[in-house]
Amino acid sequence: MIFQPKLFLINSILGWVTRRKEETAKTLDQIHEEVAKEERAALVRRASSSGRSVGLRRGVSTGDVRVQAVDKQVDEDGFVSVAVSKGRSVSYTLPRSQSDGFQKYATHGSIVKSATASTTLAGISEEVKPRISYPSPDECGNKAKTILKEFFVNGETLDAVVSIQEIVGAGSAGSLARGAEVIKNAALLVLEMRQEDVDKFLEVCLQCVQAKTIESESIILGLNDPLEFLSDIAIDAPLAIQHLVTIVAKLVKTDIIPFDFLLNSPDYFRTDGDAANFAAQVIKTIGNEATSSEVYTGVIEKLMTDGDREKYSSAINLIAGA
Repeated sequence: MIFQPKLFLINSILGWVTRRKEETAKTLDQIHEEVAKEERAALVRRASSSGRSVGLRRGVSTGDVRVQAVDKQVDEDGFVSVAVSKGRSVSYTLPRSQSDGFQKYATHGSIVKSATASTTLAGISEEVKPRISYPSPDECGNKAKTILKEFFVNGETLDAVVSIQEIVGAGSAGSLARGAEVIKNAALLVLEMRQEDVDKFLEVCLQCVQAKTIESESIILGLNDPLEFLSDIAIDAPLAIQHLVTIVAKLVKTDIIPFDFLLNSPDYFRTDGDAANFAAQVIKTIGNEATSSEVYTGVIEKLMTDGDREKYSSAINLIAGA
């Protein structure tokens, strides 16, 4: 420490006491120590005025003082708990390497928010996930007809696929039923329309399958009603049978649905809907690879009724006469 000799000597002789502290040269460490003391004092004053007790912890560098809750705890999984008002605690997930560096805690009973997407309150973990409310299956069916009609006008395949995706939610709870209603109502709609409308329906259907907007199971379920009521529909719409043959043939040929799904079609269709003849027309529409396949002909054999067997001796003959 450096002194001023003359002033010190005069003060000593006369007994004078200086009114302020002598200005003297200080080292860098001394300056840091004084700053740290002032910061600690300020923190204590603020804590006292708010009625809250705090602990003090020195950081990595000199003078780096941070507020830390007295009852902070870090468990073995890296969860940091800080006490808040009414005896409740809020926990947030932090890696151990970041736990000690997390500086901002709750004040006046407010809840600490971490940078993570999930929080744990009172031991109950809740992950933040969007909750989507899908329409009922019946509503999906009505919406499907509107979507398809709009597509017939504007020709925007992508818009139609996205719109169907929004109402079906493939893979979520109830998606099979919603998708089935979409296929059922769309198919029933086009059975009474022109061939070009059937082709447009198939375009959207194939794109939906490719985009995984509708599951194959939904398509199979959705075709049940069109098959069951096909003969009734054909009374007013003579092209309905050929339209449905085209639809099924396309879906089978592109491996979206198996041909033998017809074996599990509605009972009325198999007993009174001329199912074997319908299946034979599907095979002929697919092409020679189907007509010569024992897998396909085997399905027709099982669909043939007693009346079919009286008229045709085998599935091959039935296919030839279809």
